[in-house]
Amino acid sequence: MSKKRNPIIQELDALTCVGPVNVDARNARTILEYAHDTANSLLRSYVTVRDTRDATSGTSTDQEQDLLRAMLVMAAAGLDGMVKQLIRDTMLFLVSKDRSVRDGLEVFVARQIRGASDAPETSIGFKFLARLMSAPLAQEQAIEEYIRELTGGSLQSADELIRIGSAFGLKPEQIGINDKRAMQNVFDIRNMII
Repeated sequence: MSKKRNPIIQELDALTCVGPVNVDARNARTILEYAHDTANSLLRSYVTVRDTRDATSGTSTDQEQDLLRAMLVMAAAGLDGMVKQLIRDTMLFLVSKDRSVRDGLEVFVARQIRGASDAPETSIGFKFLARLMSAPLAQEQAIEEYIRELTGGSLQSADELIRIGSAFGLKPEQIGINDKRAMQNVFDIRNMII
């Protein structure tokens, strides 16, 4: 019997290239696999506990609900970790190969130079420009700053996930967000649990 493969893992396999392409998504794939396996283990534990008490219907006990909560938190943490690792491992390559990713970097750099950020300092744009100009390779420094910006916080909303997808040049539906409100509900529940 063949094991059905997760479509996200299939996409990461496509990025895990051997040969002339300089991108490697193995670390992100490993994070995703561990998170997926852990969430599945928690779900199996939930089913086992319900089976043990012969629950065929009705409300789950507090302990059973805790297993489901842990499963959701683990899945969200795995998504967060996988996305950040994917950014770290692929952004430099993607900027050189994909116009929409490069456009996202350009928008980020322009915003930083203008000083349009949440920081209260008025000279933030000058500091950013100074870091770029003093780096041996300005583009690599800009990409490093962009990666830091994209990976600095945790994914806590559908909008943040859409923003990260956009950094990869992807539309919401290409990253599985066909219903933004439903995705936001998942994040809201996860945030309440945390």
